[in-house]
Amino acid sequence: MKSRRWFVILGIVILIVSTLVASMSGTGGRGDAPIKSGDSSPVQLVCYGHVDVEGGVIPLYPLQPGRVVDVLVAENDDVQKGAILLEVDDQPARYRWRQAHADLASAQAQARQAKTAQQRHRAKIAQQQAAIDALAHDLEAAKLGLQRKEMLAKDRLASPIEVAIAKQVVKKIEAGIRAEKEKLRELSLFDVDSEVERTKANVAAKQAQLEEAEFALEQCRLRAPVDGQVLQILVSPGSVLPPNPTRTALVFCPAKPLIVRAEVEQEFAHLLKEGRAVTVESEFAAHRPWRGKIARVANWYTHSRFDANRILRVQDEPRTLECIVTLEEGEPGFRIGEQVRVIVRPE
Repeated sequence: MKSRRWFVILGIVILIVSTLVASMSGTGGRGDAPIKSGDSSPVQLVCYGHVDVEGGVIPLYPLQPGRVVDVLVAENDDVQKGAILLEVDDQPARYRWRQAHADLASAQAQARQAKTAQQRHRAKIAQQQAAIDALAHDLEAAKLGLQRKEMLAKDRLASPIEVAIAKQVVKKIEAGIRAEKEKLRELSLFDVDSEVERTKANVAAKQAQLEEAEFALEQCRLRAPVDGQVLQILVSPGSVLPPNPTRTALVFCPAKPLIVRAEVEQEFAHLLKEGRAVTVESEFAAHRPWRGKIARVANWYTHSRFDANRILRVQDEPRTLECIVTLEEGEPGFRIGEQVRVIVRPE
């Protein structure tokens, strides 16, 4: 009788355990739809990802290298677009700005001189033409003098030497006229308008250099690109920022709604559909799950976007498909970068 009683108790225990196992295998751990085999049965897919914002967090670094003189924000600070986050020593940039300002002033002075050069050039041409006209009158007078000498020579009132001298005077004046005409032609070949345009172009170039120097001076202040929050600061006053950095200076999160970037291996990717409802829960934290839906599914299989060293190595396996999950309105309680599970609800 005693042994029979033990067999009855053992049978009851086995029955209870079997019932519990069957119950657990028939439903998901969080009350989700059952996982069943077969194409016509609903399937629950669990994939993993992390919390992010559309476009991702932004690593910030000043465009101008130098020594950090001040950090004006703290981590977790909410800032508006254009707010100064940190400042770099701007003395070298200020020197370049002063030099560019002086170069522009010199170019503007040359441009003003070029404008007056047009008037001076026209005056020189007029002077040269007047000199040619004066020599032309001298030539007419010399020719008349030659004629008179020749007439006097016929009457033997002038010697042949005087006639020869008069001829040489005419030739000298004619040579002088040719020389002055060449000078006039030389003046005409000089394109004073091109010189004016050159000085204008030089002013424009110096103006651009000044604007570049002003931009460099402004970039000594690292500003918030949009409204958002400072996530992490990796420098402090006194830190030297090189021109070729190996890490960022500050990590910034734009003020955008939270999303989840989840990745699914290729064999399960066919279960992803835009608009399909999902449940998102943290892998480690204890806060309650949150509902959302699949907003976008990538059009290519690749490795994780954070595995930059392997993204072009097509032969590597496994390859995954990324999907973007939007969360319902409210306060999900997730943090940027938090690892989560995405449970795709069966249709």
